[in-house]
Amino acid sequence: MENKKNVEKGFSEEGPKDSAIFDSSNEYEDLWKEKLSARTREEKTVRAEVEEEDHAIEQKKTKLLEKEMTIKFNPRSTLKWSGIVLLFVLVFFVGRLSVVDSVGTTENADISGTLGSFFGLFSGSSDAEGTTENVDVSEDTAARVDSGITGAVVVEEIADTTESTDEPIVTTYNGVSVAIGEVKTEWKETWGRIKGVSYTIKNMEDGTVEPDYFLLLVEGYGDIEKKIPLSSGSKSIKSKTSASSYAIVPGGFSYSSVTTGDLSSVGITLQLYDAAGKLITATNKMVNLEG
Repeated sequence: MENKKNVEKGFSEEGPKDSAIFDSSNEYEDLWKEKLSARTREEKTVRAEVEEEDHAIEQKKTKLLEKEMTIKFNPRSTLKWSGIVLLFVLVFFVGRLSVVDSVGTTENADISGTLGSFFGLFSGSSDAEGTTENVDVSEDTAARVDSGITGAVVVEEIADTTESTDEPIVTTYNGVSVAIGEVKTEWKETWGRIKGVSYTIKNMEDGTVEPDYFLLLVEGYGDIEKKIPLSSGSKSIKSKTSASSYAIVPGGFSYSSVTTGDLSSVGITLQLYDAAGKLITATNKMVNLEG
């Protein structure tokens, strides 16, 4: 009986202890659930704020795309810039016309002379009246030829002769001579380039001569030849007359002191040929090619 009472007593004493443990476990579980619920609410709040911010950005982008734009148009400014562009294009084509290819088949001297006359109309210069004159050489005209103005062809009568429309064409040459005038160069700091040569062809034959081109040779460059076409104004020269003009060297003739030596005195040779490739005459001159 006593043991039974002790057992019952023991059970009754342990019962409260187990109940306390269960109650504590439930309290921790409620606390954990409360924290989990708070964290879930916080995450929902953050997610809602992010979604709201993204929505605001999208709305801002949409408004920017839908915003009206105003483009201002100034006719005066447009005409001004169009004129500048047109001027550059014109200068470009003028430059293209003044360039001769290496074959030398174009008549750039005449083209350049025509363009010079065209621009002379706007500058008020009297040179625009013509580029070829069958008169005696004046000091002003000779200065223009020596300064290297392209297209200026001057014909000088050497003796009084009666012009004949059936003057024969001479193909055997004994009385034709060439004189070298100014040699126009372009200096590139350590080397240079011959760009053109002014010249005078004198015909003392008993008929018309028809030269076609020069071959240019420079001292120090051996047999290297540069073909230079004549302008049309000096491709037919009557008997007892001379023609002065300026010839552009196609692509230029490059040189340096390493090859030529002293640039202040370099030998230049011009060989004159007709259209059939026959040598008419030749001449040479010591010129200054320093920059």
